[in-house]
Amino acid sequence: MIVAGIDEAGYGPLLGPLVISAAAFRVPATAAAPAAHGYEPPALLEAGNFWAALSAAVTAKPPVQPGKLIVADSKIVHARADGLNLLEQTTLAFTQVLGKISSSTANVLPSASTLQQLLLALGQPPEPVFQQPWYQGDGPLPRFGSGAIGPVANFLARTLYTADITPVALRTRVIAEHEFNRLVVVTNNKASVLMGATFAHLSWLCRQFAAEDLLVIIDKQGGRDHYLDMLLETFPESRIKVLAESTFFSGYVLTGSHKPATICFSPKAESACLATALASMICKYLREVLMHDFNQWFQLRIPSLAPTAGYYQDGQRWLRDVGGHLAQIGLEPDRILRIR
Repeated sequence: MIVAGIDEAGYGPLLGPLVISAAAFRVPATAAAPAAHGYEPPALLEAGNFWAALSAAVTAKPPVQPGKLIVADSKIVHARADGLNLLEQTTLAFTQVLGKISSSTANVLPSASTLQQLLLALGQPPEPVFQQPWYQGDGPLPRFGSGAIGPVANFLARTLYTADITPVALRTRVIAEHEFNRLVVVTNNKASVLMGATFAHLSWLCRQFAAEDLLVIIDKQGGRDHYLDMLLETFPESRIKVLAESTFFSGYVLTGSHKPATICFSPKAESACLATALASMICKYLREVLMHDFNQWFQLRIPSLAPTAGYYQDGQRWLRDVGGHLAQIGLEPDRILRIR
């Protein structure tokens, strides 16, 4: 069966991109399959918890031993002093082992050496992102650490092979400021932009793995408890059974011309499902790389400008500091500032 997760980073800030990512793994079809437990919420979430099977190479909690990777809620990882390096190692290593692992010395893909290569590997056309002049696709990777990714990726590949677990899809959607603003104008709702990208990933997963049992665990977004209307719009030819709709869990089973697809929305999903946690880390890593380039581009033109993470309070400070310089740079404020 396929276990997948979807998460986002950058929904709240004034500056920088919104990133929504998906990760999917093929895992052994065991008693953990959704139908085997009558689609009970605890069992559904537990089916995404395969940290133990990968414990030789992957941990859910710091400290991280040399040679291991952390896969956890990106907020927890990023808060550490070495958080950027940990986000980078995990993202690049899992991207390298993406695909069929056929032997205990599984071949890994060549490491993405630039941001443009990484975006292409994650299914994101780079051109819409790099329309913003401050995002540079040729910036070298790794960006935040000096350690080689190859050895840890090879060890991860061997561990995945031993556990009979294969990463089969990593996808991302990077919505830069100008595109974010355009989509908000069209939908008149910031939440619709996020949900649109999330459901685009979900639709892709359901098409890509139509021949296999599919479980997708998505972090609840914006406090929403009811997703049936969006599922009906996205999958008009499927029959949809509602398992539950509550603050703690919203679940649905899609059936039709494909194998059953079970879709779960749960708060703190990245703590329950390894795939969701990995999606969370990919989102956060990409946003941090892009904000690094954003700050570097503006500091080259305004040397006294302090960097920003783009969130509301410091974003307001940054806008005040940069305001008097924009005319000299030749930029309009609405090219930079997200409108919602």
